[in-house]
Amino acid sequence: MSAGQRVAVGTGVSALVLALVMPLIMQSEGRSLKPYRDVGGVWTVCDGDTKNVEQRRYSPAECDQRLASNLYEHDADMRACLSVQLAPHVEAAMLSFTYNVGAKNFCGSTLRKRLEAGDVPAACAELSRWVYVAGKDCRDPANHCPGIVNRRARERALCEGRSSS
Repeated sequence: MSAGQRVAVGTGVSALVLALVMPLIMQSEGRSLKPYRDVGGVWTVCDGDTKNVEQRRYSPAECDQRLASNLYEHDADMRACLSVQLAPHVEAAMLSFTYNVGAKNFCGSTLRKRLEAGDVPAACAELSRWVYVAGKDCRDPANHCPGIVNRRARERALCEGRSSS
């Protein structure tokens, strides 16, 4: 990884990482201007935002602002427990994952431990294990939550430097 590709730990999310992660999150979450309960029963709005959701209609501009703000916050939380530098595509995949599962889950994960050990391929592979919602295995069609499986596949592809489409 060249110096131009690095983002120093603790300096904030880079424009390149944002450019990689935002489409992935928007595709994975879908945008809803009206609050709804997600598969886990949590009130959600905009692009999968579950924080301080008010029962009202949101504007696209409000959703854009919420997503950007949440990404900066999640990136800072993710970096707080990560001491290694990541290539932008790996960081973007991890940021999408952290946005979805929360920093506490990221920080306590085997996935993070593998990153810390420098084993990026194994860390990327760990993404495929995170396919449960509210205790349901989303690989089982009867559980009606294939979106998380698809999201993890896109995150893993990005992490591995493959097309995430």
